[in-house]
Amino acid sequence: MTTLFLPSGAEAKYQAVSVDVFPNWNAVFTPLNMEETFKKIHPDKDIQQTFSEIGKARTLARRELYVVQERLTPGTKISQR
Repeated sequence: MTTLFLPSGAEAKYQAVSVDVFPNWNAVFTPLNMEETFKKIHPDKDIQQTFSEIGKARTLARRELYVVQERLTPGTKISQR
């Protein structure tokens, strides 16, 4: 998750963003077993009750899909031409 820094204020369209990262295209379109994943992360919580509360607290403003063309990793040297 990332928090919006600028622009900011009550008129900003959103205040935070969450990001899912996938290793390949197959992973993007493979359905996630939400109940199984939720139980692993929150074994003491009820998924239906939790998602009901989350739904009251936020609105999904927009969903977008971005493709990473290039990335830097630790130890990568940047050539200076």
